[in-house]
Amino acid sequence: QAEGGRRLRVGIKSYDIGEHQSAYLMIDALVRLTEREGLEVTVYCLRPNDGSELRHETDQRVTQAGGTFRDVSPLSTEGIAGTINNDNMHVLIDMDAHFRNSRLEVMAYRAAPVQVSVSVGIETAVWR
Repeated sequence: QAEGGRRLRVGIKSYDIGEHQSAYLMIDALVRLTEREGLEVTVYCLRPNDGSELRHETDQRVTQAGGTFRDVSPLSTEGIAGTINNDNMHVLIDMDAHFRNSRLEVMAYRAAPVQVSVSVGIETAVWR
């Protein structure tokens, strides 16, 4: 939990939500994270809606678990960073790092005070 008993706001940024191998691995973890007491989770989806059942299921399950699902795919890099900043995230987790369509440059805007990039089992934390 954040200071003062507030819920810790965690943003998860990913392009891999849709018909993608990573989405199959990620969906249950996203829901479990969303269900954790003391956390307020927002998923920022970078992939345009591909109409897949998996995309719909991810949106539905995250929302039903109490989280927020945001399609930020039509926004500019600056727009995505601004949205995350306006949501007052405490932590931003980048699930794509240097992969294609990752919009890694969002992290350069420091949209959250704590930013974590997860890539091939390596985690990097940046504190502001």
